[in-house]
Amino acid sequence: MNRTQVGLLIAVLGLATFYLWGKTHKMETEEREYQEKRFFSEKKQEDIGSIRVKSKDPVFEYLLTRRGDRWYLDSHLASQEKSPQLVNSLIELTTEREIHAAPTPGEEKEFGLDDPSYVITLTSNGGDTLGTVLLGDRTPGGNHYYGRLESGGAISTVPAYTLSPLEEEPKDLREDSPFPAEVAAVDRLEFAAEGQTQGTIEREKSEDPEANTKYRIVSPEKKEADETKVSDHLFLLKDMKVARFLGDEERTKLGTPVATYRVHEFDSGFDLVTEFCQPVSINPKLRYGRRFLTKVGSKDIVPGTEERFVIEMLGDSQALHPTLQQFEERRLLRVAVDELNSIQVVRKGSELKAERSSQGAWEITSSSPKLDQASGYSQKLDAVLWALRDLRFVKEADQESGPKESDWSIILETAEGKSLEYRFGQDKTGNPFVGHQAKTYRLQEESLSAINEAAKALWSKAATPTPSPTPDA
Repeated sequence: MNRTQVGLLIAVLGLATFYLWGKTHKMETEEREYQEKRFFSEKKQEDIGSIRVKSKDPVFEYLLTRRGDRWYLDSHLASQEKSPQLVNSLIELTTEREIHAAPTPGEEKEFGLDDPSYVITLTSNGGDTLGTVLLGDRTPGGNHYYGRLESGGAISTVPAYTLSPLEEEPKDLREDSPFPAEVAAVDRLEFAAEGQTQGTIEREKSEDPEANTKYRIVSPEKKEADETKVSDHLFLLKDMKVARFLGDEERTKLGTPVATYRVHEFDSGFDLVTEFCQPVSINPKLRYGRRFLTKVGSKDIVPGTEERFVIEMLGDSQALHPTLQQFEERRLLRVAVDELNSIQVVRKGSELKAERSSQGAWEITSSSPKLDQASGYSQKLDAVLWALRDLRFVKEADQESGPKESDWSIILETAEGKSLEYRFGQDKTGNPFVGHQAKTYRLQEESLSAINEAAKALWSKAATPTPSPTPDA
């Protein structure tokens, strides 16, 4: 390397260093300016023990308290959808434009701060008051409040766009799901029925953040889990609504839990527990239940987190009867639909073969009777595959019943060249079966209807609409 090259290298390194310093300095300046605008500079959620909110119109008052790793509104869990925005917006309240540096009482009244719309008080984990913010009238445009610290200081405008949950009454900020878990964050599920532990399911860890969610049954024995069945059941629980919460004075005995669910979410030090208990005597459609938090590894209820409720739930609800078997992997097609290169359907004297084109659509290579390429058959073939993708067996058939000759079949070839064959028919006892590779599996009658209809549609004249796909494994 000559002297000129060395000089150029030094210049480039110098410019790169100056650029990085300038960028870092700009970020530090922006962060400092942002913190200077905050009413509660440098404070984070973990620094806050409680937030008290008073409203003038409508009149209400409530206390947000952090218990475990969740926020509670008075004695109830705060809405898991609304509370993050509400809590963050209150902790990170910022000023935008100063109106009066040292306002007089008359100026305070002019901007509604003598009788504020909202009074917000933050308290630290140790119980120390960190300050109280008064929010007066809205600005003429409605996009800001006039605000100041109760202890004094300037009147400034405060952005209102993040404060929409502040305008909601307490009853609308309570969490009304008996199972307020974030399904996408659940990494362990334990469940019991009639006091008997059924099993534990855990999410498989993946280095790829975009990888599809997969679960495994880890107890009482390790098995593959059907991730669709697991997530569907979690959403079933989450989508339920509490009819009403029991007051402290209602000391009704809940009885032995009929079904218990314990879930853990990523990076949490706490488990969420939901129990469904005995029916309400005057209305069997209603059941008692409760939800609470425990520390991971402990069965003790975190103080202030137990809530007892009444919920409408029929006795045959799936939520009341969780079994390990319902979550076992029982799909016979585990390959993603878009990873299949060819398909052959042979059905009652009719036959169709198709291959995947470079654009991803199906192209018919042969058919009997003759089929029109332009009649929506690519969509129809995808409908067959999605129905097969969602087909689940009940159990492996025993040798005594055995299959009779199959009525029709589907043969697939994967991108890796692997051949997969599925033969459909009835066994010797008249029950529906599917033969796959060297085994035969018993199916429920209704489980065949979707794939039967999709296969029959291949030779119909009307095009079949594109189906809504089931998530791939």
